Amino acid sequence: MLGRKKKLAIMKFSHGILTTFGKLDQQDVHTIDGNTERLVTQLMEQYDWQLDDARSRVDLFRASLTKQPNCSMMTSNHKI
Repeated sequence: MLGRKKKLAIMKFSHGILTTFGKLDQQDVHTIDGNTERLVTQLMEQYDWQLDDARSRVDLFRASLTKQPNCSMMTSNHKI
């Protein structure tokens, strides 16, 4: 069973994917399942990005998540 912090982190990550990367949907989030390498793969497929570009965008995305307080995840509207 996942701890509360882990569940919140996964929810924040999943919500961030949907609000940041507009071409990804709930099925993609389910496939990604919190795994950043799967996110990189999905971004390469959906956006036709090269590996380095997808990885750098995921790094920026992850950094933005650590800067946001938990409540802001519900109001973020930054889409790529």
